[in-house]
Amino acid sequence: MGNGAKVATKAIGKIPFKTNDGTEGVISGVHLIPGAPFTLISGTKLLTLGYKMSGDKNGLRYTKGGHKLKFNMKVKSPKGMLLCARLTHTADEVGGVANTTQYKPTKTVSIVKAHDKLGHMDEEATRKTAKQLGWTITRGTLPKCESCAKGKAKQKKV
Repeated sequence: MGNGAKVATKAIGKIPFKTNDGTEGVISGVHLIPGAPFTLISGTKLLTLGYKMSGDKNGLRYTKGGHKLKFNMKVKSPKGMLLCARLTHTADEVGGVANTTQYKPTKTVSIVKAHDKLGHMDEEATRKTAKQLGWTITRGTLPKCESCAKGKAKQKKV
């Protein structure tokens, strides 16, 4: 996780999904990690599963048969941007593990809590991502984060 915590996969299975534009499909080989606020999908994994990739600076599209995955939500990072897709899980369980073990977002969270849960991204990206997730951020600004400072520190040559 972005906060340095170690996590264990509880199950590996297939997740049926539906996108905002109504596209439905199934992604196999998904690792269920209870407590994770999102599911990461590897573009190279999709390519090895036979999906074809196309795109430009506005987004990436993966297609296979009648299935389409559009990664067109932009989340800026210090070194560029992440392209994201909003997928709604349409299954109650994955690999025998109920989806109820997955992270259920709190409606209102502090900027510090959101920063921790979303992988220690900068304040602007944290607010944008939280907004996309439907979270309400309480008033206040993001104070200096000790974990982020440690991550940015350079190791002295020995």
